Amino acid sequence: MDYWFYILILFGLFSMGFGIWSYFKFYFYIDEDELVIEKGIFKKTKISIPVDRVQTINKEQNILHRLLSVVKLNIDTAGSVKNEFELDAISEAKADALRDLLLSKKEDLVASTIDQDIDAERQAAVVEELEPIIRLGFVDLIKVGVTENHFRSAGLIILAMFWIFQNLEQAGIEAEDYEGKVPEVDWSMGFYAIVFFVLLFFGIAFIVSLVRTVLSYFDLTFWRHGDGFKVRHGLFNRSEYSALDRKIQIVGWENTLLNKLFGIHKLTMKQASSIAVNTKKSIKVPGVSQLHIDRVCDYYFGHAIDPNERWHQVNIRYMYRSLFYSILLALVIITVGVILTEHLIWIGGALLMGHWMYSSIIGYRKLKYQLTDELLRIRGGRYADKNSIIWTHKVQAVRLMRSPYQLRYGLASLKIYTASGPLTLPFLELSTAMTLKDRLLFLVESSREDWM
Repeated sequence: MDYWFYILILFGLFSMGFGIWSYFKFYFYIDEDELVIEKGIFKKTKISIPVDRVQTINKEQNILHRLLSVVKLNIDTAGSVKNEFELDAISEAKADALRDLLLSKKEDLVASTIDQDIDAERQAAVVEELEPIIRLGFVDLIKVGVTENHFRSAGLIILAMFWIFQNLEQAGIEAEDYEGKVPEVDWSMGFYAIVFFVLLFFGIAFIVSLVRTVLSYFDLTFWRHGDGFKVRHGLFNRSEYSALDRKIQIVGWENTLLNKLFGIHKLTMKQASSIAVNTKKSIKVPGVSQLHIDRVCDYYFGHAIDPNERWHQVNIRYMYRSLFYSILLALVIITVGVILTEHLIWIGGALLMGHWMYSSIIGYRKLKYQLTDELLRIRGGRYADKNSIIWTHKVQAVRLMRSPYQLRYGLASLKIYTASGPLTLPFLELSTAMTLKDRLLFLVESSREDWM
């Protein structure tokens, strides 16, 4: 034990010395129109980032950052598959100064039409709260926590349990070795014992969801600044993200059955990025009311939203196809239950059939779309209500797709690509799908607006 103790001390001293040496070998500076980072001891690395490629500059703070009064600065550029660079620990004043300097340099390099947007982003680094939209209090956090997806927390608990058992086995601790030492559960109560443990499990999952929500969204503030939006939240790990109007591609919101009880929604603003699938590039604001959503839409879309515009529904075979697969799968479960003479299985299959059939009908009734010369709006969801809105001039591509089933009945689906991910309109009449595709492409090509 003494031998390993000294090895650990030497390893700790070596790591400390290496870290200090690395610190003194780390430099960043601006050379003309490039941000340059030099680092490395044995392997020298020099990274040059053209200022005009910088897309977003965001700040993060975990508990250690806050104790040391520093921030983590993430710099993302066009064309990269991840954040181009991260300054892990820099003072907030220096981070703001670097941000201002980079954006000022970029301002001199881009066209005058984009200068105004960049100037707005520069002002956002100084002006913290110009027009507050919402700030979540403790009661709001509780509402959000209660309406969270508790099945996700349950899944995390199950994964954690598997991880613990796996590590115990690797450490040579077998459950069989403790057989007889752990008091056995009295299952004589049968059904009631199972119900008790199921309720206990989901009670723990509920508490986990509540705690995760409070830690993640503590002191959430969402406001409008200049020509963009900004959100900041977090108790131990504080995150701050901003998005200019020109970078926002899709504005969406949804509310589940639990959300409806409290009259709240979850707002999402997806922005263009080199990492379209990265959720960190989306501004997410839970606990907003319909009034807050209307206010955001008024800021971003102005008066382009026409409340009297007609909504169109997809073809009814969308529902027929969903019903067919729901009934088929449920019948398989019922048949297995009958063969095995297990009443719970076939009763469960019958209940699932009713549930799936109902959700198929609701999903069809909710799936609607609306297309004007300026906006494309899509509604959907089954037990949750989902809404998405995009400017038509931000559409990147439109793809018409047809499955064998759709070919048989003269149907097609449209996949509409944006810089922050695709939207889909399924099961349209072929003539309708082609008309929508041609109209969208015409609106994009004839528009004088920039997509970003």
